[in-house]
This record gives sequence, C-alpha cells and structure tokens, in this order.
Amino acid sequence: YCGGCFRLRRHAAAAQGVSGEMNGEILGTRTPGGDSGIMSGAQMPAGYKMEQRIYVFDLLKLLGAIGVSLLHYNWKLIPQGYLLVEMFFIMSGFCLYLRLPFYSRKSLWQIFARRLGSFYAFYLMALFLQIILSGKIPAPYLLANSVLFLGDLGIGSRFAYGSLWFLGVYLFCFMGYMFLFRVISVEKALLIIFATVFVLLCSAYTYSPAHCLNRVSEAIVGPFQFGVLRGIIGLGWGILTAAAVVQLKQIKPVKCILAGGLSVAFLIYYLVHTATVSYDFINYAVIAVLVSSCYGGAEQLNKVFAGLGQKFFYFCSLSLPIYIFHMVVVDMIPKFGFILHNTPPGIYLVTVVLLAMVMKFLKEKSETILSRFGAAERK
Repeated sequence: YCGGCFRLRRHAAAAQGVSGEMNGEILGTRTPGGDSGIMSGAQMPAGYKMEQRIYVFDLLKLLGAIGVSLLHYNWKLIPQGYLLVEMFFIMSGFCLYLRLPFYSRKSLWQIFARRLGSFYAFYLMALFLQIILSGKIPAPYLLANSVLFLGDLGIGSRFAYGSLWFLGVYLFCFMGYMFLFRVISVEKALLIIFATVFVLLCSAYTYSPAHCLNRVSEAIVGPFQFGVLRGIIGLGWGILTAAAVVQLKQIKPVKCILAGGLSVAFLIYYLVHTATVSYDFINYAVIAVLVSSCYGGAEQLNKVFAGLGQKFFYFCSLSLPIYIFHMVVVDMIPKFGFILHNTPPGIYLVTVVLLAMVMKFLKEKSETILSRFGAAERK
C-alpha cells in the first residue's frame, strides 16, 4: 500500500560510531569516509524516536481512501479526488527513503514479498467478489494479467476493477527505486531521480493538458501508460522530499503545524474545485509540504492521536480494505435495483466501511487458521 505507517530502526553504526560489522556496505554503496551515505539517527528531527510510528500518516491514508471511494461514488462531490492517489504515492516514496537503513538488511526478494504481502490477499478477495458479481469467469489471459498486475503496466488488458491499478503500479515503481538504491550510491540515485521526475513532469504536462493527471491507461507517454508515469513521479517526488527534510536535521513543531494546516487548506480547496492543469501540478508541492509537516511534528501529533484509543487505530487500519473494496460496493448497489447516485452518501460510506471490516476480519481469521495449520504440520 502507500507504506505511510513505518517504524524506523536505530542504525547501529549511527548509534555506536564506526563499528566493524555494521560499517560495511549498505545497499551496495560506501562513501570514502566509510559511512553508507544514508541518513543516520543524528539527522532525524529533534525529539523523533527511531521506533516511533507516525499516526497522522495512518489518518491521512484513511481520509485518502474515503476520498477516493467518494470520487467513484459521485465525482461531483470531490471533483479532483484523483489527486489523493498522488498523496499515496508521495507518502510511499517519503517513507521508502526514511526506511533505507531497514531495507538495507533485506534482499530485494524479501522486500518484494513484504510489499506484495501487505495487500495481495485483499486484492485477490476483491477479484473473487468481482467475478461473483459479474456472474461470469473472465478469459484466462485477462485473469492472469490482473493477478500478475501486467495490465496495470500496460501489458495487455485487465479484468480487475479500474481503481485497483494503483496497487500494481505502486509495487513495481517501489521495487524499481529500491533496485536503483541497491546498485548505486544514494547521492547518485537522488540525482537520477531528480532528473527523471523533472523530465516526466514536463512530459505529463505536455501530453495531458486537458485531463490533467486524471488519466491511467487513456494516454501513453513514451513506453509508459500514464498511470505508470504518475507512480514514477509520485514516489520519486516523495523520495526527494524526504531527502531534503532529513538534511534540515531539526524542524520546529510550531512551523510544522502552521505549514501543515495551510497545506491541508490548499489541498481541500484543490480537491473540491473544477480540475485545471495548474491545480494538479501545484498539488505536488502542497502534498510535499503536508507530508513533511506531519513528519516534523510527529512527536506532538502522536501524543494527540495516542489519546484517542484503540478504536482510532482500528479504523485507520481499514484504509487499505476501504480503498480496495469500495468498487465492490459501487458495482453491487445497481445489482440490487438501486441507482448509485441516488443512494445517500452516508449509506454508501457505511456500506463500504462494513464490507471493509468484514473482509479484514476474514483475512485475519484465515491467516490465524493457516498459521496454526502450518505449526501443526511442522510438529
């Protein structure tokens, strides 16, 4: 998913100075001084704990998932709700850069399995429900393209709900950037990412002047579908934002709250107004400020959210199933004889949340049963 909830682990080399075991290659790179070139604990904002979870990222994911579901329910409620997809991409890139020390201890295959495992069960459940609601089994190649996310990359057609294109694009763009950080130094990777984002932003503006960023497979830019372009730009923008933020070393909480509040106001303004090109591309900067502000003010914000109790964290954990299963509700309502847009938004959202809760419950129960079965087999 977007990867917004993360735990940064204190790097042994940063905490203990130059150590024999941890002072080796990280992500396959090494600077002349023996440092890995990756940010250390000393570069984090003052008061930020390396094991700390940023709860406001959880909340942003939940609100973003609800916004996307409302967009597909009735786009007039939130005309530029598709910009929330850019927020998911940017948060994912931001957290990717911050977690480089953690990822350095994992192989690319382990990282891929971890990312895929975070959403794949829900994705397959949504495909199954789509087949049930459609009343027909799709052609094998369509099903294979959807299961393997090939359709999301522009390789043939796909069967899965159109809104789920984000998952495949996110997965492959994420792994592409991880591979880049693995094979070259962080500094060189950042320069390549900066150049790539700059060129692709110019291309996106040139090739999609009328529809702004609200395209997925409708336009091709070079070898990429427009959705892939959005993924490369969004994750890259998040990585560059994180790289800039960690160099500040200290961000004053008051400034974070002020900047975050202004960026939220701008974002809401953009989302509910008629789409224009300028809104879409300014939005990259607005979201970057918002994510950076949340990161810088994490210590204070976490105290606020921690007091909301377990229900808050539970509902935040529904962001992924809400995003994945809202299209099932959009598809289901007309089959029961109701007109989607005539259904009150409150009833629609409650139905989406209830379905997300059920799917989350089923997934967790099945995982528990499978883990017990595996333990019994090992015995």
